[in-house]
Amino acid sequence: MASDRKAARVGRLVRKLDDLLAKGDVYESHQLYKTIFFRYSTHNQHTDAAQLVFDGASNFLAQSTSIASFSSGKELACMFVQAHIDGHLPVSDSSLDKLKILLELLGPGGDDRQTFVRLAVEWSKSCSTEHAKFGDPSVHRVIALVCWRYKDFAQARWHFLHADNAEEYAAMLVEFSSAADKPDEVDLYIAQSILHLLVLEKISQARLLFERFLAAHPDIKCERPPFSLPLLNFLSLLLDASEKKMVDGFKALRQVYEPSLQRDSAYEQSLDRIGEKIFDIKSKSGGGGIEDILRSFTSNMAVTESARPVACARLPDEDVD
Repeated sequence: MASDRKAARVGRLVRKLDDLLAKGDVYESHQLYKTIFFRYSTHNQHTDAAQLVFDGASNFLAQSTSIASFSSGKELACMFVQAHIDGHLPVSDSSLDKLKILLELLGPGGDDRQTFVRLAVEWSKSCSTEHAKFGDPSVHRVIALVCWRYKDFAQARWHFLHADNAEEYAAMLVEFSSAADKPDEVDLYIAQSILHLLVLEKISQARLLFERFLAAHPDIKCERPPFSLPLLNFLSLLLDASEKKMVDGFKALRQVYEPSLQRDSAYEQSLDRIGEKIFDIKSKSGGGGIEDILRSFTSNMAVTESARPVACARLPDEDVD
């Protein structure tokens, strides 16, 4: 049968690949990985294609002793995600485990990991209409945890924003802010995250994050208002107003705490969007859309040598930067 002949041809290619790998021939084995991958893909064997390039990517990246082997590994890693996109493969425990392994092997920072991350988020967006805008929370969580492990707090914050795991998010923020050793700026770290969760209308997640952060941070002496830092009092009252849809209370808070809100020029835009989304208040300024605000988020979290938060800046158009 034709299918048997095709399987036999692929089997011969796989045996040839094993021989090339045994000889340490990176270039030829890389080319053969791609040949077999496209054979699988052409016949809609996307699961087999994904497993093939995962094995190749993890092998090259784990044992990379040259630029060539690392380059081959990163290309195969991206092909692993592409197989999931092309085959409409679902997010599963197995795919998440493999995603985590490849992310860790790609190492911290750099364009290599960012390309892989963009593809992973695009894949997770395509898996369901529920997560079509920002991607599957479980995928964001895996990415956030790996970024956190490598102390890439800026990227970890972005992905925790969409990961729906307030406890881990809070623990990361505590580590991030503690590294700066600036107790008078602790409120800046949590404020940015709370406001952006509210922009996304994730009120319960924002409340849980706030409580977990207060309970875990060594520089915050109490878990309930009044706090010594005015911005923490503002956030506590803002969450109350958001939960109860207190429009007048929201407007009053912005006036009373205006001096504290001037510490970051991005707060006004975020609060305008919160006013629109949660309190049905039409913004006078028009402002940017949710995507514009969230794109500024990661730049605002950029980590300097002192781990101090900096002013917001625009990122390129990709949502996951």
